[in-house]
Amino acid sequence: MRPCVCVINTGGTLTMVNSERGYVPSAGFLEKVMDRLPLAWRESIPDIRYSEWTPLLDSSNIEPRHWQTLAQQIADQHDEVTGFVILHGTDTLAYSASALSFLLPGLSRPVILTGAMQPLDVRNSDAPNHWYIALQAACSQLPEVAIAFDNRLMRGCRSTKLNAAEVTAFASPRYPDLGRAQTTPQGPQWQFAQANWLESRALQHLSAPLLPGLVRVVWLVPGLPDVALRALPDQGCRVLILVIFGGGNAPSANPTFMATLTFLRKAGVHILTVSQCPFGQIEDSHYEAGRCLQDLGIQHGRGITLEAAYTKALVGASQAWDNSDLDSFLLRNQIGEQG
Repeated sequence: MRPCVCVINTGGTLTMVNSERGYVPSAGFLEKVMDRLPLAWRESIPDIRYSEWTPLLDSSNIEPRHWQTLAQQIADQHDEVTGFVILHGTDTLAYSASALSFLLPGLSRPVILTGAMQPLDVRNSDAPNHWYIALQAACSQLPEVAIAFDNRLMRGCRSTKLNAAEVTAFASPRYPDLGRAQTTPQGPQWQFAQANWLESRALQHLSAPLLPGLVRVVWLVPGLPDVALRALPDQGCRVLILVIFGGGNAPSANPTFMATLTFLRKAGVHILTVSQCPFGQIEDSHYEAGRCLQDLGIQHGRGITLEAAYTKALVGASQAWDNSDLDSFLLRNQIGEQG
């Protein structure tokens, strides 16, 4: 049977055209991109079930409610198609990939997000190549959410945007690629690393409304005032993502800061730490400045990205779970996001 891929176009640079106010999303991407593909590539294009959001969005305007819309679209068609391609702007693409990973655990179909650093109409745009490799990846047996970009296939919840200008925009600093595409006369061909893939499970769809007010992200800097942190319990915050120094360190010699963390823990706020460094990960600390966090029972995210930490916390905090269940959810490796 000929493969059929569901393509959902949310917008982003690859769909944009120039305007008086700069690049803006434009409808009609499918017809345009097919005209740009070399004839040899078109022979291996699967059947396409295509839809465009109205309006198309610059990804800077993507919000948690849009992640739920995407998750619902995927869940509704999961058993009807071979796989999915999500066309998306690059600025928040890693957030969306992570969110979909947690909203739809147990996928048995590939969900491939891709975008471009240059609009389709720009000379030598990366859009046609990313379109093609995403379609090919969506025809595979990959049972998870992934990002196809610059001939790399990366786990969605392990990826991050590290370059704002080059085609090498995305990286998976703490997890190996799921595949690499090789250039051939017939078009890029995937060489998959199936040993790095998740195992297929029964699909779940966590459809409870996402409530962004339940999660806060604080990037630690020297001398950070603690006043805003102490207000979090009264604001309904359930999870604080604390982006800390190096391998897991914090200002342990600052009694006010440490007292604030103790206060938050006693108030029932879960604290998950993420390293400010894109490479390496938080382990059990060899430093007193790190062990002070462990002594408070603060959870280390280990190799988790900020994008995955935020979306994991948001999905977990938005469920009707008690504090014990939420604590277990945050601690456990759910869909290959840490470790």
